[in-house]
Amino acid sequence: RQIMMNVLKQARPDLNIRAVFDYSLREPIKMISALLQCKIVINIPCYEASALECHRINQAITCGCKVISTRSACKALDKEYEPYVTFTDNMVKLVRELKIDENDNYDIYKEWTKEYAKPMVDKFIEEVKSS
Repeated sequence: RQIMMNVLKQARPDLNIRAVFDYSLREPIKMISALLQCKIVINIPCYEASALECHRINQAITCGCKVISTRSACKALDKEYEPYVTFTDNMVKLVRELKIDENDNYDIYKEWTKEYAKPMVDKFIEEVKSS
């Protein structure tokens, strides 16, 4: 991941690309504070055949960030997140060609909350009630 971040920084020196690998954002308040300062979150998993980092992605979307990610080992989960995450097989090419609109606030979270998160929570509540 560090190599990928260095390549991305070289590809787009005009962007403020920051990587946090040291678990310093483990506390929720610190993570949210950092995400609220971001427009875009690049999700690069630790392992090639890993699951989608849903927790990280959910937090980023909730904070109003656009999320760019490589695909995970779980095709079904990738498909669920396709409306809300920009998936790529070539992260460097995508970031190199990325157009930044300073006026875009990437408020995909409104759509994500309405169409994905709220129905999931409602379903969970119904399942708990019927148990």
